[in-house]
Amino acid sequence: NITSFSKNFIVGENPLEAINSLKRIWKEGKTFTVDLLGEAAVSEAEADNYRDLYLSVVDILSKEMASWPAQDLEREKHFPRLNLSVKVSSLYSRIGPLNYEDSLEQVRTRLRQIFRKVRAAGGNVLIDMEMSSLKDLTIDLFLGLLGEPEFQEWEHAGIALQAYLKSAQQDVARVIDWAKSRRRRITIRLVKGAYWEYEKTIAGQRGWPVPVFTVKAHTDWNYEQCLEMILASHHHITLAVASHSVRSIAKALVATERLDVPRNRYEFQALYGMAEPIKYALTRMGHVIREYTPIGELIPGMAYLVRRLLEK
Repeated sequence: NITSFSKNFIVGENPLEAINSLKRIWKEGKTFTVDLLGEAAVSEAEADNYRDLYLSVVDILSKEMASWPAQDLEREKHFPRLNLSVKVSSLYSRIGPLNYEDSLEQVRTRLRQIFRKVRAAGGNVLIDMEMSSLKDLTIDLFLGLLGEPEFQEWEHAGIALQAYLKSAQQDVARVIDWAKSRRRRITIRLVKGAYWEYEKTIAGQRGWPVPVFTVKAHTDWNYEQCLEMILASHHHITLAVASHSVRSIAKALVATERLDVPRNRYEFQALYGMAEPIKYALTRMGHVIREYTPIGELIPGMAYLVRRLLEK
């Protein structure tokens, strides 16, 4: 039953096995971002392996997708067909706030190679956000790497920010201010967050302040505030509206119209295997949907499946 369940949310156990599903998504007029399952590396050998897997995915997909018929050549200038999502926890076995400087250096070394490979392939890379304990580290990694000379002209990189965090508006403002001060364009994938149970439990066990909103309506409100902030800065930020909430999507649609945001400055994203009626409705309205498509084996993907089960 678990194996059968996993096929609803995972496109394949490896990149080659996933090709047919990814091609079907493309033929349906949607796009996708590929994520490699695995919450953390437990050794440096495993971290190197994850890095090599990301690099191989870029090689395989860039070669395969080159022959796919274009959906919209003008749109692809702003939203490359090759899109990769990366979890920083997979790139260093001892990553964490207590090992901050070493974490920055070790992850940056591996992540830099991935950035180079994606850029050379003409693709887009987006850094996923995970537990709140890694939030500041992840933002520092992302901005620090984009600040390096070789990436200063590259506009196809982004980061996910979580609206269920009480710090979300400050996090959004920080990334926006960084982009504006350097006259850069970067992407923010705005999500509500998938680690709510974890964050609440860990904070309770350790006697820490809970970093997330504990009332769903408060998260929804915060998401909408962050939407407004990002869309108001569309000259520097490309927004990925990653939500299955009809209210949040409607808010985004209204805000883009009111703020006169061009279609090439935002897109809608949804998880593979979920919210099909919403995807259909947005497609009927002329929007291209990007599906978040995980690739990997069942055991490394178990935490991801549990999060999807909780959402269901």
